[in-house]
Amino acid sequence: ISVTGTAEIQVKPDQAVLTFTIETRKKTLAETTAANDKSIAQVVKFLNSAGVKDSEVRTDMVRIDPIYQQQKNRYKAQIMQSSLPAPNTSNVALPADTDEFKLEPVGYTAQRGISVEVNDLSDLESIYKGLLANGVNKVQGVTFRTTDLRRHRDQARLNAIKAAREKANALAEALDAQLAGVQTINESSMRPSPNYLLQNSFSVSGAGSSNGGSFAEGLIKVNASISVVFRLKDTDFGNDAKEK
Repeated sequence: ISVTGTAEIQVKPDQAVLTFTIETRKKTLAETTAANDKSIAQVVKFLNSAGVKDSEVRTDMVRIDPIYQQQKNRYKAQIMQSSLPAPNTSNVALPADTDEFKLEPVGYTAQRGISVEVNDLSDLESIYKGLLANGVNKVQGVTFRTTDLRRHRDQARLNAIKAAREKANALAEALDAQLAGVQTINESSMRPSPNYLLQNSFSVSGAGSSNGGSFAEGLIKVNASISVVFRLKDTDFGNDAKEK
């Protein structure tokens, strides 16, 4: 008999991860990087004052991009706007700046993505608001996690095995058969479903929040799925058929 047992455990989170971006825009590359570094230093200073350890802060992304302004070539623009048919310019030497669009950088943007672990959920709201007040201008989200995932996953696995055995016993009993043992067993890879808040989101009233603030953590779902093939003991099905 081949059966699949599944189980789900709902776990209260005890950790949150804030993911945010600091973005700056200036005219020159030097000004842009300097402004971004200054904002980063300000954020790090705030996090240190809030009791966040350096090991709980991680840089996820660094990006610097030029900002371009498109300028149409005047020569081709005049041809396109003319009511007369465009002349054959295949054999005419064009000026050096006759590209259809000429790209010129008019500034630069620098982005630094950072994630912060918050191990005391009672500090989550103050850290979140403090980041926004100290230079963070983009918040990707807040993810709630559990630091005891291994234990919860093991428990979910045992529950799934129990469910598979109960299902196999029920099927065997319906067939007037008995289980003889296990032939194969496989576990499907299932990740926990983290509870998260999207960019810049708060719960309105704070209902359901255990930290006394405006974040409602909810519960994390830890799932397990086990597929088992059981052997059956010999039955008298063949003899019964002959007697009939």
